[in-house]
Amino acid sequence: MTNLCSMTQFKNKKIVLRLLILLMISILLVPQGVFAISGRQRVILQRGIPYFDLEVATCQAENVSVSQTLPDSIPQPYKQLIETASASAGINPNLLAAIFVTEHGNNWPDPAGPWASSPVGASGPFQFMPGTWSQYGQRGNVQSLEDSTNAAARYLKAMGLNPDSPLGTLEQPYVRDPMTMLYMAGSYNAGGGNMDRLTTPTSGVDGKDGRLYKETVTYVKNVFNLISSGFAHGVPGYGSPDGTVRNGTAGNNSTSQVGTASSCQGNGVVSGDIVKTALNLAWPDRGHGKNKEDATQAYQTTLPTTNPDLINDIWSDCGSFVNAVMRSSGADPDYYIRGTIAQLSYARNNPGKYLVIDGISDTSLLQPGDILVNSKHTMIYVGNESGTSFNAAHASLGGHVPEAGNFYPGFSVVRIKK
Repeated sequence: MTNLCSMTQFKNKKIVLRLLILLMISILLVPQGVFAISGRQRVILQRGIPYFDLEVATCQAENVSVSQTLPDSIPQPYKQLIETASASAGINPNLLAAIFVTEHGNNWPDPAGPWASSPVGASGPFQFMPGTWSQYGQRGNVQSLEDSTNAAARYLKAMGLNPDSPLGTLEQPYVRDPMTMLYMAGSYNAGGGNMDRLTTPTSGVDGKDGRLYKETVTYVKNVFNLISSGFAHGVPGYGSPDGTVRNGTAGNNSTSQVGTASSCQGNGVVSGDIVKTALNLAWPDRGHGKNKEDATQAYQTTLPTTNPDLINDIWSDCGSFVNAVMRSSGADPDYYIRGTIAQLSYARNNPGKYLVIDGISDTSLLQPGDILVNSKHTMIYVGNESGTSFNAAHASLGGHVPEAGNFYPGFSVVRIKK
């Protein structure tokens, strides 16, 4: 009886051992990275890009290098220009492409221009300040797409970008050794000095103690999303590039601030474009304060150029925001500075410039770029351009600086005639 029990136990152990061996073999034979990855994500992973979950937008990989070639989704002539400039400078072309398209609101603008300029002096396809251009432009033409692309490539090379530079993760994007593309993107946007001061190698995407500029955080996230998705997806507020060149849209900056090594440059103004400028000057979400330091860096730069009377809660004044958008974009350099009643009167007194419609209560009758104004408030209708559930941008006197909002009935609609 004892021998029979021993034999039975021995057989059971052999069976269990065999099952364990089979289980281990099956695990080893499963290719790494296939769990929870769609076919599109698997293609991205096989290109050498960190696994990026397009549904939840989180990085699931370590700090690894990205592909050293551009995806075919990038249209010509941009693809060839960026590849040529990157090869000449010895950098990874993906960061150069991501910075360019981020600067233009995730659009590929008309390569013939014209390119936006800012009141602080930034100009050209990559929005160079004169000092930075003199250092990297090599006596080229700042308005030339080819010259500007080459200069931006040299600028990124000076920052430390190499062909095999790692992208970085959103958990620790600002690693310095080796320096990540995300750290360089932040430096391009906010300035290297600000990045050194406001981030650490172990801080999250919001920087040290959450102090990094919100615009820069969004900028870095957009660069991450673009590169991680093969230039298929951006972040809300930037949208997703569709791989087509848009005629006549050159200079469509996003909310970015193109940075020198020590200070911010850009101002978020889009020449002739009310909606893009409004989105760039306002926060893409709600919950911000009423003071200057609560506003976007772009708005802090732009408002003093359109309204020198910086008193009486000016940073949260709704009329001053609409005026800043209209004047800085060039849509109407003579738009009335502030005061909603006066602004509505100005529009009614200029029938050659504006169409004023009263009584609209349905957003289907609105057009992006419409100014909504009544005796107490004014805002800019942006439609679905924000990529979020919000459809307007506005400030509120004593309440908040320019941020996202939504249309509600009770406004006259002021529509600029084109």
